Amino acid sequence: ALPRLAPAKGDALVIGPGAIGLMWGAVLRREGWGVTIAGRNPERLAAARAMDLSAVPLSELDRRDHDLVVECTGQV
Repeated sequence: ALPRLAPAKGDALVIGPGAIGLMWGAVLRREGWGVTIAGRNPERLAAARAMDLSAVPLSELDRRDHDLVVECTGQV
């Protein structure tokens, strides 16, 4: 079993819609977070939407504050 994340819920941004980013999105949603997946690959963004996650191209990302950001691009 996975340990529980921080009890505070809010809006999470996951940057990178690859396998790891989609996994984070699924886990965060299960834990009660609002999740937005952002990335460049339209097929991967479609996969996020198929998982019932909000998905946006990076160029259209709302730059508002998020309570949690998870970087999953592998480009750091």
